[in-house]
Amino acid sequence: MDWSRTPVRILRTRSAASSPSNHRATPTRAAFPEGVSATVQYGQRIAAFVLYLLHYQLLPEKRLATLMADLFGVKLVTATIARISQDCAERFQRFADALRDQVAAAPVKHMDETGFRIGGKTQWLHIASTVWLTFYRTSAKRGSLLANVTGIVVHDHWKPYYTMTGVRHALCNAHHLRELKTLVEIEKEDWARKMQRLPRDEPCARARPAAETRSDRADRPMLRWHSRKRSGVPRGAAWVDKSRAPRPYPATGRP
Repeated sequence: MDWSRTPVRILRTRSAASSPSNHRATPTRAAFPEGVSATVQYGQRIAAFVLYLLHYQLLPEKRLATLMADLFGVKLVTATIARISQDCAERFQRFADALRDQVAAAPVKHMDETGFRIGGKTQWLHIASTVWLTFYRTSAKRGSLLANVTGIVVHDHWKPYYTMTGVRHALCNAHHLRELKTLVEIEKEDWARKMQRLPRDEPCARARPAAETRSDRADRPMLRWHSRKRSGVPRGAAWVDKSRAPRPYPATGRP
C-alpha cells in the first residue's frame, strides 16, 4: 500500500438512544456510550491529536486550528481547543494530586521556579522533582512554594526556600557550577576553575564497598577532596568580600 497516496478520512459516528414507555406510560431512556455528552462533539482520537500537538509539540492554538483544517479538514475554533485541554486537565486532576503528594513526601526533592507568560500576564512555573517524578504547577506569585513538604529540599539558595519548615536544605551543585563557570570565563578567577572539580569529584557522592570505608586507601580521595576545599573556599570568600566592598565614585565636575 502506498501510504503517501492514502487520504486521511474523518469517520463520523451517530449514536441514538431509544425512549420506550412501560405499561404505566413512564418513559425511559437508554444511556449513551461513555464519553458522549453533547449533541455534536469530536471523538477521542481527534482530542488526543489536539492534546499531543498543543502540549507536547507546543503549537499555539491558532496554528493548531489551521493545521487541523489543512491536514484533516476539521475546522476547530480556539475555544474548542481550549475546552479539549480543560476536559483533559479535569480528568487528570486526581493523578496530579497523587503525584504532588508523592513528590512532597519523597526523601529528597529538587525545587526551582521560572517566570513565563500566560494570557499576556507574568506567571510562575514551579517545579518539584525526584529521580523518577516531576510535578509542575503554575502560580501568580513566585513565592508560592509547595506546601506540606518533608525531607531534604535541594534548591538554588533563593531566600524564600529557607522559610519552609520541617525540611533540611541542600544547595544545588548545577547552580554552583554555573556560577563558577561565569567567574572563570568573565572574571578570570583561577580559584574558581579549581573549585569546579569539587562538586564532580566529591567522594561522599560515590558509593564504596563497606570493607574499604575504614582503610587508609579509601580515605585518600576524601583527604585530597577536603584539601582542595580548604584551599579554595577561603579564596572564594575573599573574592566575595572584595566584590562587596564599596567602590569610590569618580570625581565629577570641574576641579
